[in-house]
Amino acid sequence: MQSKNLRTLDRSSFYTGFSFFFLDPYIQIIGVALGASVLEIGSFTAAVFAAQLVSNPLAGHLTDRIGRSKTLAVGCFVRVISLSMVGLAFLAQSPITILLGRTFQGFAAGFFWTASYAIVADETDMGGRGREFGQMSQWVNRGMLVGALGGFILLLIRLDLPPYLFAAAALLSGLYALKIVPSKTGDHNMKISAGQSVTRNTRASVGLLGLNTLNSFAMAALTSVMIVRVSRIVFTPTTPINTQAILIAIATAPQVLILAIAAPRLARFVDTLGRARPLVGSILFLIPVSYAFIWMSDLWQFALLGFLLSIAAAMASVALNAVVGDLYRSRRGLAYGGLNTSSSAGSVLGALVSGVLYTAGWDKLVITSVAVQVISLLALLLLWKAYLPYDVRREKPVITVITPKE
Repeated sequence: MQSKNLRTLDRSSFYTGFSFFFLDPYIQIIGVALGASVLEIGSFTAAVFAAQLVSNPLAGHLTDRIGRSKTLAVGCFVRVISLSMVGLAFLAQSPITILLGRTFQGFAAGFFWTASYAIVADETDMGGRGREFGQMSQWVNRGMLVGALGGFILLLIRLDLPPYLFAAAALLSGLYALKIVPSKTGDHNMKISAGQSVTRNTRASVGLLGLNTLNSFAMAALTSVMIVRVSRIVFTPTTPINTQAILIAIATAPQVLILAIAAPRLARFVDTLGRARPLVGSILFLIPVSYAFIWMSDLWQFALLGFLLSIAAAMASVALNAVVGDLYRSRRGLAYGGLNTSSSAGSVLGALVSGVLYTAGWDKLVITSVAVQVISLLALLLLWKAYLPYDVRREKPVITVITPKE
């Protein structure tokens, strides 16, 4: 049965998710409307992840020191500021204000996700951890659908209104976050075998950060200017910005809808098949799907490929987060801060590379993303044995406590 803390976290995640479905394409379209270059639009995404390079390790430290609830709430309240700035950017006709707002957004994201992941890991044991990460994803995606509906309605009234709705939702998310209480449950009480090699687990932990960096780079390189690509090949210069936003959102709706319904069911594979197999399978699936974006020429193709991409990426994310929860019994905030920092580093580089390579040709950008995914897959296969102890199908999973140095 789900704990009270996890139910409260789900509600906080629901309201935080209001802007997720809408905001990234909205930001790119607003950038086009304000006359920003492709490189500037790429920097809007890079700013989010660059800020997380600072906020993730800081959030990891604070999550363990002052608590999960307060750190989570800080992320929500800072998000209120960031979303309000995005709304003001259009009113002021200022791409720089968007950049600043996105920087605050990245700072907030580091706090929210690091604390959230630590809460899920604290409140679950190995056999159900993947499903609970999926449950959290489900509520985020439900929030995305409700937020998008409100965003569409406000978009028809005025282009700059949606961010203010999302800011109000972020405020509610923070209020729920403050209701979460410290937990003493979870598998930190599980009996640990003394025979397991610390070296093997250290290798698994370090390898995880490298894999996450590579995967994040590949995804950010492909998606940071994706909406710009779709806008240029699908729509004419005379197509209204509002119309573009609505059609693109409709095309991406199926991926949000499936995760809003079935995320915990998909995440169960991480519990039933172990951590390594779903992770390998998701990357194997991502490679051909990503490569197919070279031939994207219509909105339905974007919708189909984006749907497949999101499902595989969600599975990979659950597997990575579950492994961190398995590896660490204490200082989980620091552990998730490190994982999120590696993701931010890869995403910053990927977003910046996308802005440069896009001008050289869309095919070159896609091939670069695919090449990095292949490297990630090869690295994962080399680390395969390091993740086999985290196979929950075994009767006696053997694990070792990894405690980061102060």
